[in-house]
Amino acid sequence: MPLSVEELVQIPHLTLRVHAGESGLARRIVWTHTTDLPEPWRWVSHGDLMMTNGMSFPAEAAEQVAVLERLDQVGIAALAIGEQMHCPPLTPGFDEAADRLGLPVLWIRYPMPFAAISRTVAESNQPEQAQRISRTARIYEAIRRAPGTEVERSSTRETLSAVLQCRVDVCDSFTGWAYYPHDDAPPAEVTAAIRSRRGLLSSGNRIVPLQDGGAVHVVPVPTRESASLAVTGTSAFLPDTTLLQHAATVVALELSHTHLALEGRRRTRSDHAASVLDGNSRAAASARALTEHGLPAARTQVVAVTCEDPQRIHDLHIGLWRREIAHATVTRAGLTFAILPRGAHALRAVGDSLGSTAAIGASRPVLRDQRYAEAAHEAAWALGMARRSGTALVRYGETGPAIGPTDRDDARALVEHRLGALLRYDAEHDGTLVPTLEAFLEHRRSWQRTAEALQLHRQTVHYRVRRIEELIDADLGESGDLAQVWLALQARRSLEGMP
Repeated sequence: MPLSVEELVQIPHLTLRVHAGESGLARRIVWTHTTDLPEPWRWVSHGDLMMTNGMSFPAEAAEQVAVLERLDQVGIAALAIGEQMHCPPLTPGFDEAADRLGLPVLWIRYPMPFAAISRTVAESNQPEQAQRISRTARIYEAIRRAPGTEVERSSTRETLSAVLQCRVDVCDSFTGWAYYPHDDAPPAEVTAAIRSRRGLLSSGNRIVPLQDGGAVHVVPVPTRESASLAVTGTSAFLPDTTLLQHAATVVALELSHTHLALEGRRRTRSDHAASVLDGNSRAAASARALTEHGLPAARTQVVAVTCEDPQRIHDLHIGLWRREIAHATVTRAGLTFAILPRGAHALRAVGDSLGSTAAIGASRPVLRDQRYAEAAHEAAWALGMARRSGTALVRYGETGPAIGPTDRDDARALVEHRLGALLRYDAEHDGTLVPTLEAFLEHRRSWQRTAEALQLHRQTVHYRVRRIEELIDADLGESGDLAQVWLALQARRSLEGMP
């Protein structure tokens, strides 16, 4: 068993003496840590004897108490301060807080070296260190024994729980839900702890206290920002911080294996999706393969997606896997497409995976294998309308009059009807009238602002607009004509660059 604070104080040659917090002398010292950095609770762990020269220790009573309370929340064994060094006088409020918390505060007599205390603690804890090494080895053994084919649940979570003697959950860092689709749902307090972003930072972890006296330790998973290890300790047993770091490393390795398997799955399905969307010679075989993956044409739709974060687009297949949505994703002609089951549930999963900046265009139901290519065009059209209108989701054929035509054929007809003569004129001449029309409407039909934007004389803009009105047979001062011309311009923009 590790030394208690009282046993350490009783070692004569260390010449330690107790200043306050005597009721906590039974606390056990797992390790020692020396720091004079501000916010020292960030650098120590549960069971540490924190030693300091007091260089960054505050002088004000309230600030001294706040430091002590945070150190107690981390769970240090004791605070030891070097005498005749740099620590400001300890206030009566500080002493009262140490007694109230039962957190021992010790004086290290000058010139006793801190290393002598550290050596004594290390020598006394050799059996415990051997046990820690054994437990660390068991943690890494978990990843060696993990099956290579199971990707729907964590194969190391139960082993980590047994070694750490605490509940362990592998969670999504943003929602607090289970990262693996078949893992048990974390307790509500774990989900709340992750979502809240609150708690005390210590040794790189975030400690969130619970009402029963325990705490949730939220540990970042190396190289996996989207995942966190949540370890729930009780008031009677708090996890070893060093072992938590090893556990997080094992989870990172397991996630790397999982994501590698998912990437292989994504590539295979991406090839099938590309075949059916292009309608090439392998389309029929690819459609059968997609059916085997839970994506029969009769029950699927095609969506085209974008968002401001390229990583979220890249990881879309992971987000859909975690929500148990059958899927096949592919990027072609600069757009990312996904073949999904029909219904709002799948579309919500896409939106959740891509975040608040997502824009989604959804096709009509595919229904038959031969319609995949057409459905891709519908999805791309709907995505264009979503981006132009600032709408998160547009379903093909369900856009309202405020957005414009309901499908590509309507859009092309509107462009030809309102802008056809103008486009042909520009193609045969200098190509200046369409940009002039767009600038004129963008600047609210102001002659002067349009002229300044195009760096033209005001009279030149006046002449061009009159010529435009002649060609399209419209009066841009009339609301009806203006609305149709504006919608035609939006439709033309949405059609540009579609596959």
